[in-house]
Amino acid sequence: MMTHMRLRPVTPDDQAFLRTLYHSVRSEEVAAWAWDPAMQQAFLDQQFMARQAQLNTMSTLNARIVLYDELPIGQIATLPGLHSIELHDIDLLPAYRGRGIGTMLIQAELAAAAQVGKGMFLHVLVSNPAIRLYQRLGFRPV
Repeated sequence: MMTHMRLRPVTPDDQAFLRTLYHSVRSEEVAAWAWDPAMQQAFLDQQFMARQAQLNTMSTLNARIVLYDELPIGQIATLPGLHSIELHDIDLLPAYRGRGIGTMLIQAELAAAAQVGKGMFLHVLVSNPAIRLYQRLGFRPV
């Protein structure tokens, strides 16, 4: 059977998945703080709710769920600007990382930006392992 990947807009029904995804992205970082599991969960929930509240204020955010064989596996969000497009978020569940999916998604976003004559930028911590992917795809530190 052939796998099929597609994007669809984020809906209010996606909150439980987005919470799980957020926890999967941040849990390793928070685990290093040696807090007990209940404290880690409470902190991640609080951070997730604050992040969602912030995203809800961004009226032009183009947030989409990444579906792999109709199963949600990640999300990607861009924020269009006058001269460029921000790659605001790209997150995949751990089982789908390192399989070329992020590369494919970013390349598609770069191509879409180029079609409308815009560049693309993003913000990333220097400690983020994905920085190598971004550099490989042509992003440069500024």
